[in-house]
Amino acid sequence: MAQEIFQRRWSSLVFTVGPIIDITYSAQYDMIDLKVIEWAWFLIQNRRVKAVALEPPYATFSPAAYPPCKRYSVPRGFNRSSPKVWVGNRLAFACLLLLFAAAFSEAMALLETPRRSKMARLQEWRRLLALPNVEEVFTASCSFGSEFQKEFRFLVCNMRAQSICRPCARDHQHVRIQGSLTKGSAVYCLGLARALAALLQST
Repeated sequence: MAQEIFQRRWSSLVFTVGPIIDITYSAQYDMIDLKVIEWAWFLIQNRRVKAVALEPPYATFSPAAYPPCKRYSVPRGFNRSSPKVWVGNRLAFACLLLLFAAAFSEAMALLETPRRSKMARLQEWRRLLALPNVEEVFTASCSFGSEFQKEFRFLVCNMRAQSICRPCARDHQHVRIQGSLTKGSAVYCLGLARALAALLQST
């Protein structure tokens, strides 16, 4: 749903938007498949796309996961052969790889994860941050009109991303994220979707 909102907003700004590469939309869009990663790499490296938005699933990297299968000092997981850990790591590495491709192909890219995600502790994430055209910014959904405080961390390349760096002003109330509200809080509110689309347009 978050991807669809972002895609619609981007399309409204007269961009040609490609498909959402996610297995829930098509079995051919499985990012576990090396052929899909190679195809995406080809598009980026040969400048067939100007920008990519990457949103790897973060369940195994979540600090709220119980029982925990990772900790901040062991972001790859206690048991890397566990199916859910292996899949989570594989998808995270695929997205980090594509951001690396974008960084060296002068394409814009952003990778989103919750601010407290353990994904940002991966060595690969830190190595990308060492590149001169890669940076990390944070934002809170409530600063863009959401009823939730939900905070996001963005790893971005070839973009002037400070316009989306808006922490909570602490001058308003939030709806507590729990139970059935957890999934909905992870969806970009309209204000944040618009801000991300405008960022890509202005860079």
